[in-house]
Amino acid sequence: RAGTKLLSDMVHCPYGEGTIGDALTAVQKAHPDTIIGSYPKYLDGAFWTELVVRARTQEALDAATREVQAMVDALGPRAA
Repeated sequence: RAGTKLLSDMVHCPYGEGTIGDALTAVQKAHPDTIIGSYPKYLDGAFWTELVVRARTQEALDAATREVQAMVDALGPRAA
């Protein structure tokens, strides 16, 4: 209640954790002031991973979210 608010953003990732693990670890190390979580999802035959970025400042959140999105985009196009 009295602390700094924790902000969050989500990046949709059509790949599994095994595919993105090393790259996501590198992003997390580059942004130590953030918390990045990966949450595998499966629904109606579709599999994807939600990547959630959390930070105390908007600047840190935006920078890490951009890098996570760039990481996903670099893996190439794939239907969700």
